[in-house]
This record gives sequence, structure tokens and C-alpha cells, in this order.
Amino acid sequence: MKFDYLKPLVFITALLSPISAELDPCSSISIPVYPQSIDSSLIPKNYATQNPINLPCDSASHDFSVTLNVQSDGDFFVAFADSDGFYSPNGVVQVQVGLASTRNSVSRGRISPPQKRSHLSSPLSSFVKRQVNASLTFNYSNSVLTVFKNDVLIISYAIKNFDMSMFLYSSSIGTASIISGDSKCVPTSNSASSCPTSNECTANSSVPCVFLESDIVGTVYDPTTYIQIPCPNYSFSFTSSVTADSDLFVAILGSDYFSGVYYEGNFGIVSTNSKIDNGKTTVLDPNSAFSLTSVSALVSIEYDAPTTMFRTYINSILVTERSIPNWNFNTLAFSAYNGIAVLSDGSFKCYYSNGCPS
Repeated sequence: MKFDYLKPLVFITALLSPISAELDPCSSISIPVYPQSIDSSLIPKNYATQNPINLPCDSASHDFSVTLNVQSDGDFFVAFADSDGFYSPNGVVQVQVGLASTRNSVSRGRISPPQKRSHLSSPLSSFVKRQVNASLTFNYSNSVLTVFKNDVLIISYAIKNFDMSMFLYSSSIGTASIISGDSKCVPTSNSASSCPTSNECTANSSVPCVFLESDIVGTVYDPTTYIQIPCPNYSFSFTSSVTADSDLFVAILGSDYFSGVYYEGNFGIVSTNSKIDNGKTTVLDPNSAFSLTSVSALVSIEYDAPTTMFRTYINSILVTERSIPNWNFNTLAFSAYNGIAVLSDGSFKCYYSNGCPS
């Protein structure tokens, strides 16, 4: 796992605008998106085409992450464009986040300049009489755009051969406002591989074998089997072999354990359905989560502190991904589900940007 610790993150307190000098391919950068609004009361999806918000990234060497805290009367739309803008012959990538409706979508295509402005109102299904607040995150990495609404993944879309250098926003109707936000650029994995290592440090630690048993159709978290994260405030990975006759459940806990804020999910080694939820997870089909025969797999967890991304893998295949901001967790708890599970050969890797702690 490669994390973006190549140079200290640069914070620039200026309005999001084109970077005057070329961004060092080994550097990261973060620029705020300042409060602003746009009115679509008369023209549905009224993008401010003359005032795009520029991304400070060089797509040849950097991926990006845009986080927006928004307020909108209708569904919130974002259009990513290249340097030719909203009406580029190369088209735009348009994302719809269903704040008023339940529709989340993404599409790519050309948009023609209007011959005459329309004053038709938007469909009522995408309009509410009260404004909706949401936190939205748009991540672009490894040619895939992922979109999160309130930390829940809602869209994953592959984009190739498209240089996203700006974005525009609008509402399906009424007013759309950006309350606050920021845009971050981080070196791509290819760029990072050729950068000097600086003072990075990786620390490895092993985990004893863990035996887990649940005698109910549900989870049983035994405090004696809790595993402490050796580097709770840094990026880390955890990998273990597991043999079980049920899905393996995991809870990410803070100092208050299940009495405080926590996340819970499962590795679908039996059911093939994996997830991670804020708080208690829901098992839609309990009978599919356990079996009469045992299976073996390699399970992995990753947390990348700079991007707040949490990921889980089964046999090195990504099965869940979500943003977990305000990370304040120090414990992993595991459970079988109406069965038995054994974790063996477990290990942590901790990633430090300024050298390993003494």
C-alpha cells in the first residue's frame, strides 16, 4: 500500500484558482473552496459557466479529492470539465447527488451552448420546499471517480482519457450553496514511485492468533479478543488469514468502545456481501452469513489518514471503501456470526511520514 507522504502537505489560503507554477509531482496541495451560491429558480441546473472552480492539479502527476459542505433546494449537480470549459468538445462528466430526490447518477457527454434560455421549471420530484444540507466528497484516483454523500459511497465511475481541470455546480431548482470546502491534490501512485522517500518509515508488528465464537444468529464481540491499533493516528494496514464457517464481522472502536461513535461491517467470505456502516450494521439476510462448512481467506484493512479513506479487502480484492473523517479510533474488534472463526498470522503495518517513533 502506497500512501502519499512524500512531502508535507502544503496549505494555501487563497481562493481556489489556477496554480501559477507547476505543482511538484512529489508534493501535495490543499486549497479552500470559499462560500458561494447559484440560483436555478428560473433556469433549472443553472451552471455558472463563466465562473468555474479550477482544480489545482496536474492530471499527469496528481489525483484529486474535493470535499464540499453544501446546502441545496433540489438535487445537487457537479460537472467536471477540461480546460476548454463547460461546452468543451471533449464533453463533461456530470454527477447528480440526490438531495431532494433519491436519484444518484453520473454521465459523460457533450453539452451544447443554449440557443435560447429556457424558463421552464424543474420536475417537482427533484424539488423540496426546505433546503437540504450534506457533506459531499469527490475522489479521483486510478482513473476512477468515487462520490460520497455524508461519508457513504454512492457512485463509482471509471473515467479514462479525460483531463479534469475544473468543476461547476448547480441545483435542479432553487438555490445551491457551497458553505465550505477544499480541493486536494495528491501524487498518483506512478508519480509517487519515482519520488525520493524523504523520512518515511514503515513499522511492522505481529498479532497473536485469535479464536472467535458466536453461539447466536448475530455477533458476539469478546473484549478479551480486542486488538489494539498500534498507530491509531496514522495510516495503517492490517492483514490476517481467517478460517471460518461464517462471515467475519469487524468493529472499529474508540476509547468508549460500543458506547461511543463506532463503525461496523463484515467481510463477506461466506455471503459474498461486504459492507461497512457508521454504527451498528444491518444484516439483510442472516441465513446467508453462516454455513455448515468452513472457508479460508486472506482479509485486509487499510486506513489512509491523508484522504480519510477506509478500505477492506478479501484475498487482495477491494470489497468496501468509505471515507471516515475525524478518525479517533484505536481498537479493532472481530466476531463470527453464528459460528466460529480463527484469525492467524495477523500483522499491522504503520506508515509514518516523519520517521518511526523512538
